[in-house]
Amino acid sequence: VEGYGNGKYGPEDAITREQMAAILYRYAKFKGMDVSVRGETSYTDKDAISDYAADSVIGAATKAVMSGNADGSFAPADNATRAEAAAVFMRIQEILK
Repeated sequence: VEGYGNGKYGPEDAITREQMAAILYRYAKFKGMDVSVRGETSYTDKDAISDYAADSVIGAATKAVMSGNADGSFAPADNATRAEAAAVFMRIQEILK
């Protein structure tokens, strides 16, 4: 986990969906998983995904670790719910076995 890049870490901050994707991407890379990505997502709000998280979101979608919403959006700036976090951790654990 790298923090915000401006000397701030924010340990008490809520985590956004794109931040969670970035953390998972870095963890998967650390564990030796192939995290290379190609193309882009078809999310309706793909232009709202921050540059730093774009590959992470694509990778999370490609590996079926995270998914979008029923309306076709990813909602990158929305806070992740506890249920989403639990589901994502279960999926990444299965993939990394």
